[in-house]
Amino acid sequence: MKKILFLAMLLTMIALPAAAFDGDVFYYSDGHKIMLQPDDDFLLIKYRALPPDIKADGEDVFVLKNNRVIQKVADAGARSALETSSDVLYVSQVYGKPGARLAPTNEIIVRFLPCISKDDINAINKANGAVIKRMLLDGSYLLELKVKRGEDAIAVSNKYYLLDETEYAHPDFFRSLKIRPEGPKPVHKVLDRPLSLKTGPDNFADASGPSPMKAGKKQLKTIFKDKFGGAFPGENWDVFDANTGSGEAYWGKTGKKYKSPSKSVWCAKGGDDGVKPGKDYPDDMDAWMIYGPFSLADAHYAEITFKNWIKTETYYDSLWYLVSTDGSNFYGYGYSGYWADYYHWMNTKDNLADVPSLGDLSGASQVWFALLFESDSSTGAKGAYVDDVIINKFTDSLVDISGDPLSCRQWSLNNIGQNGGRENADVDAPEAWETTTGDSDIIVAVIDEGVDLVHPDLSANLVAGYDATDQPTGDTQGGQEPDSDDAHGTCCAGIIAAVAGNGIGITGVAPGVRIMPVRIAYGDSWGGWVTSDAWTADGITWAWEHGADVLSNSWGGGSPSDTIKNAIRNAKNDGRDGLGCVVLFASGNNNGKVSYPAKLKEVIAVGALSPCDQRKSPKSCDGEFWWGSNKGSQLDVAAPGVQIPTTDISGEDGYEEGDYTLSFNGTSSACPLAAGVVALMLSVNPDLTQKKVKKKLYNSCDDIGAPGRDNSTGHGRVNAGKAVLKAMP
Repeated sequence: MKKILFLAMLLTMIALPAAAFDGDVFYYSDGHKIMLQPDDDFLLIKYRALPPDIKADGEDVFVLKNNRVIQKVADAGARSALETSSDVLYVSQVYGKPGARLAPTNEIIVRFLPCISKDDINAINKANGAVIKRMLLDGSYLLELKVKRGEDAIAVSNKYYLLDETEYAHPDFFRSLKIRPEGPKPVHKVLDRPLSLKTGPDNFADASGPSPMKAGKKQLKTIFKDKFGGAFPGENWDVFDANTGSGEAYWGKTGKKYKSPSKSVWCAKGGDDGVKPGKDYPDDMDAWMIYGPFSLADAHYAEITFKNWIKTETYYDSLWYLVSTDGSNFYGYGYSGYWADYYHWMNTKDNLADVPSLGDLSGASQVWFALLFESDSSTGAKGAYVDDVIINKFTDSLVDISGDPLSCRQWSLNNIGQNGGRENADVDAPEAWETTTGDSDIIVAVIDEGVDLVHPDLSANLVAGYDATDQPTGDTQGGQEPDSDDAHGTCCAGIIAAVAGNGIGITGVAPGVRIMPVRIAYGDSWGGWVTSDAWTADGITWAWEHGADVLSNSWGGGSPSDTIKNAIRNAKNDGRDGLGCVVLFASGNNNGKVSYPAKLKEVIAVGALSPCDQRKSPKSCDGEFWWGSNKGSQLDVAAPGVQIPTTDISGEDGYEEGDYTLSFNGTSSACPLAAGVVALMLSVNPDLTQKKVKKKLYNSCDDIGAPGRDNSTGHGRVNAGKAVLKAMP
């Protein structure tokens, strides 16, 4: 009876041939019709064996595991050839949803009513050309269909959905998620010419008072500031075009307030071939703008901030921001594209405590800063504008909070301004540790892409896990040897429970609890994350059935799934012997609405904060202009989420060379921090129901946004010290 309203809508569609599904495509979830919009011309193709001409990833081909490929197909004829090929098992259109690409496979997930007999199930499957591939851990069935088109699998799943014998049915979507915001890529540029020494390291021509960014009672010291109101380049800058061929044009000052509330500098005004601001920049530019040397000998942290407006030929013409300690080899980051169309002027920060190849420049006696604009032999955009270049340093002593060498960098646990933020914009971890560092009986499941089980800062706190991607066997290690692209789960685990006081690395917010690694996905080579609805549901179900108290999920995106929601609901209702598991999800990194499944009422949705207690946005003080924390009425709490030191895959694999990274980011880092706080609460009162945990967590948050609950920060920044006291029996 629950589906009778949809029957007339679907009867016609079910009777149509496969070609009819080249139009609108939808499936059902939770009683709602979910429309699917094609993602350009991309297809998911499952080959019997990978063709030899598909060797590596490219702009239009992404090679996945198990002979799967996401591939751009030129036209309908090419698709038809794939569908009829004996070398291809199935072909599915790729569909776009916020934060994800989805593709139906030749498998569907069906949950039959408990009263339906095995004989009736077999009869229904036979009538629909389906066979049972396996049963999922929550009792649902994964059915394999005799179809070669994903659209046909959707039609069959809709037919199952209409049956009175089923609770739900939907495709087993193959999901490609973007779970961590990827910023500009590292670069090394060599300057093959001598630099003139402008001002001495202790004599700065434009050092003027404190930076507007304060850290409570402490503050960053501004050692250089240029708003380009005076002469340019003046005594401060070396400005030139290093290109020995054509295109002699370099940085110059704008003669009017163009693109900015104040005068700025532009990449192509100076030189014989310079052009006026607002015109397209010249070809073959190699325009440098360099300040230095300056000294960081007394600094424990330093940063360079600047504003910029950029509109360039994507991938070919770039703005680079770079630093050097020898005046020749410059390291840093760069980006290109039509950023001005999205954000107009952007705030950018170069963190000098974490420079590519050079590492931490705190204590360096001489440093140079450079802005470099490069163009190739063809252009067609307005270039790059820069304003308000400020160099700040932090000279107060860093505070070791645990005996681990990187703990002094963990501003999220104890913020004294070491990352340019506000004092006490943190979760008050040391205050919580006065009561508990966590009970080893409390287990937090990190539902992710596996954890490095031999990491020296994690191994002592790990329990047996589960690999849902290794079907049908289901390995119980949860990622013993994660691939080089699978560092995300290891980073999340360290934030929660890296070992405290062992003299290495970092300290988790709840270093006394234990981590259960549950693998539901694997990383792909273009920075994404690949999973399926079946893997995800199995991972969540296995976790709560095997003793997890808290489920930390630093992922999300795409459209709803009944089987994922069912697994979450079961964990919330039946976990912890009926007290209910506490399930947390990252809100997402699109600077938009809270993503799925974080928007579900059964979970705690966690957003990210900057070191200055702001919702992480393209305009926040951290300078990571390329992402923002999702917000909305479903957001519950917020936690620090940028420039987070944590564990990385041991050795050369992972995000960094070495065992740690200092710059894990995204709501992916905020979620495990909040999960660790929940684990501390359960450590002092394991008899709390999940409902009471949520209420006490919300009531203990520091209200940092608009008074009361708001859509940007939820109930506020989680506070471990207050939450532990609230949770006490």
